[in-house]
Amino acid sequence: LAILDVMLPSMNGFEVCARLKNSGFSAPIFILTALTDEQSRLEGLGVGADDYIQKPFSIRELALRVRNAFDRSERVFGKAKAIEQELLKAREIQLSSLPKGAPNVPGLEIFGMMRPATHVGGDYFDFVRPDAERIGVVVADVSGKGMPAAIYVHTMQGIIRASSTAARSPMDLLKQLQVHLGRSMEVSSFVTAVAAIFDLKKRTMEIANAGHLPVFLKRKRTIRKVHPEGFVIGQVADEGFLEGLKSFRIQLRPGD
Repeated sequence: LAILDVMLPSMNGFEVCARLKNSGFSAPIFILTALTDEQSRLEGLGVGADDYIQKPFSIRELALRVRNAFDRSERVFGKAKAIEQELLKAREIQLSSLPKGAPNVPGLEIFGMMRPATHVGGDYFDFVRPDAERIGVVVADVSGKGMPAAIYVHTMQGIIRASSTAARSPMDLLKQLQVHLGRSMEVSSFVTAVAAIFDLKKRTMEIANAGHLPVFLKRKRTIRKVHPEGFVIGQVADEGFLEGLKSFRIQLRPGD
C-alpha cells in the first residue's frame, strides 16, 4: 500500500500516483491531504488513486480503509491466480495436442514448432499421412489471440485429422476447413492456412493457400516465392472460397 501526501518536494502526490500506475504498480494507492476541494479530489481519483482521504482524519477510519483495500486486493488476486492456473493448463493442453515430433520420412527433413506469444494462441501446424506414399503439412493461423483463437485451433485440428485419409489434394484439406469451420465462425474471425502434400514416389509437392503467407522454395542459390491464390477461411469468404482456391504443383529436386 502507498499513502501519498499531495504537497511533496520535487513532484506532487498526483504526479507520483500517475507514474506508479503507469509503471504497473498494482498495490492500492491512497492520497491523504488537506486539499478538500472537489477539483483536487477529482484530480486524485482521475490519476488512479484507490482512495482520497481528507485531513484531519481518524486513524481508526484510515485503518478500516486500509483493511478494506487489502481485502479487495486479495479477492482480485485470488481470482486472477485461478484464471492464471486455468490458462496455464489450457496452454499445456494446446501444446500437448501438437505433433510431438516430426515424422520420419526417408528423403525429407521435417521440423515444426509453435510457441504462443500469450498463454494460448491461434497458431497451428500438423502433419497428415493420406497414405504410405504421401505426407501432408498444414500451417494455419486464427485471427486474434487467447482462448477464442485456441478453441478454433482445437476444432481445426479435429477437422484436419478426420479429413486426412480421404484428402486427395491440399485443396481438399482447405475445403474441409471452410465447410466445417469457416461457415460456423463469427463474422469477425477468420483463418489463414497453407497446405502441402508431398508425393514421395513422384517427388512432387502440391500446395494450396487460403490467404496465408507465401511459402518459399530454396533451390541451390535461388529462393522462389510460391503463393497460389486463395481466400481466407471464414464466413466473409464462403461464397467465393471454392471458386477462388488454386493449387500449384512443383517437381522437387535433391537439396530443395
